[in-house]
Amino acid sequence: MASGLDPAAFWEITPREVMVILDGADARMERDLRLAQGMAYSTAVLVGIAFNNPKAFPKFDKVFRDKPAAKAVQEPDAIFAAMSAWAEAAPLIDPVTLMQPETS
Repeated sequence: MASGLDPAAFWEITPREVMVILDGADARMERDLRLAQGMAYSTAVLVGIAFNNPKAFPKFDKVFRDKPAAKAVQEPDAIFAAMSAWAEAAPLIDPVTLMQPETS
């Protein structure tokens, strides 16, 4: 199936799980379409430049740059410090009282 869902597994999952799988397949197909459109556009632009003004044809490295450098990974101590500061700044809420219905 186009969604990637095994027909035999269809009868073993809930309707919500079917929707999650179908939504994921839809997002994948939209991503693939956008990639194909980008490739077609880039090809058309580069062919136009090559045909009309070959001297202005950009170098490969200028058009298709490498991935940006990976972001630094935050250290566990820094994460803990940030979460601790957030917890101290946030008002204290008792989760039990949130679950109880209000009485008027």
